[in-house]
This record gives sequence, structure tokens and C-alpha cells, in this order.
Amino acid sequence: MTTSPTTSLLGGSALVTIPNVALGVPSALQCYTWPDGAVTQTFDPQSPPCVASWPGAAAGNGGATTPGVTGTAIRVGVNTDVSTKTQGIEDSLVDFFNSHYEFFGRHLQLVNVPGNTETGPPFEKAQADAEQEAKVFIANDITTGVADDSTYLAELARDRVIGVSDGGTYETSEQLAGGGPYLWSVTPVLDTLETDLGSEICAQLVGGDATHSQTFKTARRTFGVLVPNSLQNGGAPSPEISSLTGALRGCGVTPAVAYYEGQDGAGEDALTQLFAQWEAKPVTSVILLDDPDDTSGQVFPIADALAYRPEWLMAGTGVQDDPLFWQTGVSDQNAQVFGVLRANKPLPIARTIAYQAGEAADPAFDQVSAGFGESFEVEALYDFLQFVSAGVQAAGPDLTPQTFATQLTALDFPDPGAGQPPYYQGGIGFGTNHTMIDDVALAWWDLTGTNESGASGAFCLIGNGRRWTAGDWPAGDPGFFNQAKGC
Repeated sequence: MTTSPTTSLLGGSALVTIPNVALGVPSALQCYTWPDGAVTQTFDPQSPPCVASWPGAAAGNGGATTPGVTGTAIRVGVNTDVSTKTQGIEDSLVDFFNSHYEFFGRHLQLVNVPGNTETGPPFEKAQADAEQEAKVFIANDITTGVADDSTYLAELARDRVIGVSDGGTYETSEQLAGGGPYLWSVTPVLDTLETDLGSEICAQLVGGDATHSQTFKTARRTFGVLVPNSLQNGGAPSPEISSLTGALRGCGVTPAVAYYEGQDGAGEDALTQLFAQWEAKPVTSVILLDDPDDTSGQVFPIADALAYRPEWLMAGTGVQDDPLFWQTGVSDQNAQVFGVLRANKPLPIARTIAYQAGEAADPAFDQVSAGFGESFEVEALYDFLQFVSAGVQAAGPDLTPQTFATQLTALDFPDPGAGQPPYYQGGIGFGTNHTMIDDVALAWWDLTGTNESGASGAFCLIGNGRRWTAGDWPAGDPGFFNQAKGC
């Protein structure tokens, strides 16, 4: 691997000129050096090792190597809702990656595939089929906003299209690996999240009183798991919970487990009966595997009606990381929500890497007109494009799903300052699985906080965003609901 002269993150410029042999090859690439000596492709600490030139440019890239890849373009499928909600920002982000990465004579070409807002396997299959018909190399349906996109990913793999989840999946690490080169996730998947949460519960919560519950503060913790059933999960199977229950068995905990569907009268009645039973037992601490819009819209109102106010533990699944979902249907139940978060730390808009990338590509970039109000979604798009760019660059001129997978998993990402200021970004884990980020943060929901748009409520992260993996949790309560311990 060839690296260029480098530049400090804080300023300066050192450019390396390479032949502009085809559309998409930038005339100059810039590497970034960090205080610990690490060198990355861009100013994003999660970017891959720098490739500054293409010594074999004169020989060309071989032209079309696989469906969705031509001699000049790599077709990348996204849902058209991204274009609608973020206006022109996607163009700036694509320009950023095309000008900052070595794509060996090719460029990323976004293909906006018509999407839908319905959930469930039939709609996910239709979305995947549309992307296959659009002849894309790789795809991510960022805007589904559902807890599970497993069917979508599986259908893409069947069509030999690389599918990348941004975290909204109930797939496991084993299932991703079983998809050959076609199944990937940007953030930790179900079994990793469950193992992390289970080990955190064992290290920090078991044996103590449910001090974060409004009604069971002096009661010794007992645990329940609330699992969406097939109907609640849009017709897809319920999430597998064996990794969670297995981790809890390691410290002698056997949780009460309930499958629920609260979208109609019968489901609401069943959930009411369940919570009445759990309040009487009591079950003081309930693990949530569903999305916060379902939790806030269905679970919390039923608990409110019974004055059942346990601790609510996030497993980090679905879109539990998205503050916008917790800000809808707010009740005082939110004041008892805490647990693990899988994504990078939420930052003010102007400090996000995605926003900085937009500015780097377009000096006239403006956070309001560019649609940065949808910041969580914009950052999901950025993360997806960085994932794509890292794999395409690693694969080299002979870009196929297999070279993408083989070379991406072999990369040693520098990841300078992982879990530390200023970004508190997650650690890169490609070396062992098909998941980009392999660690989690701890957080609680702060009713008094405000997000970047000024809306009430925000996550407060323990240690300001420090990251952990299963097995390295410190013993005892790390500081949930204690402003002095984080944010």
C-alpha cells in the first residue's frame, strides 16, 4: 500500500498528484495524520488506511467486473426518500467520497430506487427486487425506519446484490457470515447487542435495587424481556433472544419473557394484562427489543394507564439510537429509559463528520437548505457511503462482491482515538465479522436535555460517549441519570 505525504487534522495541506485517467479519479488525494501517528484516508477517524495513488493506472481497471460496476461507475442503491428529505445533501456527500477516495477509474453513482413506507417481508422483498432490477452493486434502504430489515437484506443477497444494514436488523453475526460476501451491517447486530446488554446487566445491575424506577426504587431488581411478535414485527419472525438469555444465565438471571402485539384491541388488552402481572410480581426492569415509536406509542401509554413504571432497558436494536423517535409521544416513562447505544455519539450538527464532509465538497453547503434537519438520516447515509467507499477502495480495480468482502475484512483500520474525544467514535471490527462497528456506548434519556434542533429530550452518554464490549464493563452502576458522569 502506498501512502502520501500527510497533513495534520488541524490544518495544512499536502497533496499527491495522480493521473486523471478516467471519470471519478481525483487529481489529488489527501491523507490525514493523527496525534498518535495513525494515517487515515480522510479527516474521519473511522476512514480506512490511506491509499494515495494508483500505480497501475496506465493499465486501466478492466472495465465492467460485475453487475452494477462499469469501467467508470459503481451503482449504489438508495431509497428515493433520502433524496426528498435531504434535498441536495446527497450530491455533496457523493462528491466528497468521489474526490477523497481512490476508486481506480470509477466513481460512485447513486441510484434512487423508489421506496415505500410500508413494513413487512412483502414490501422489503419488493424494495430489494426493485434495486436488483436497477442493476446496483450495493444497496441500503436507509429510510425504512423499522426494527427489522432482515427480509430486505436476505432478498438482496439472493439477487447477488450487496446489502448493508445501518443497524435496523434482527440478523445475527452468524447470519451475516452465512450470506457470503453479500450481507453486512454498519453497526452491531442482534446477538452482539444482546450479549453486550446481558453482560452489562450482570456487571452493573444484578443484585442491586431498581433505583431508576419511579415505583420500585427500593425493590431488588428482577428482569423481563418484551419481545415484538410476528405481527408487531411487520410479519417477520420475532427477534431471537438466545444471546440475551444466555448472557443473563451467566449471572444466575432467568428473565420473564413475553411476546406482544399491541396494534389492535386484542393486543392492547393482552399487554394490559401482562403489565398488571408484572407489576404484581414485580418485574422491576424491562428489556426493550422494539422500536421507540412502538414503545412510546403503544407500550408506554398502557404502562401509564396502570401506573406501572419500571426501569426500561434499551438493547440498542432497531432505531433506538434515534432521538427523534423518543421525542414522540413523550411520557414520564422516558425518564426511566437507559441502556446501550450502537451508533456513534450524537453530536451537534456542525460538529458531525457528515456535515464537515458536505462543507469539504461544497463551500456553499448550508445545513438548513441542505436538509440537515433530518440529521440522523443524513448521518446514516454518510456512514453507508463511507462503508461502500472503504470496501471499493480496498477491493482495487477488480471490484466484485468477493474482492469487496475479502479485502475489506483484511483491512486494519487505524481508528485513532476510538471511544475518546472529540468524536467518541465506535471501534472498527471488520477483522472478525461483517460488522463495521463492534462496540457500544451506555446512555440514558434526559428529559431536560435538548437535541441539535432544540427539541426537548436527548441522550446523555456515560463518560461522554466512551465505548465498551462484552466482558470489559466496570462493576457497579456507571452513572446512569447522573449528569456529572456524562452527556
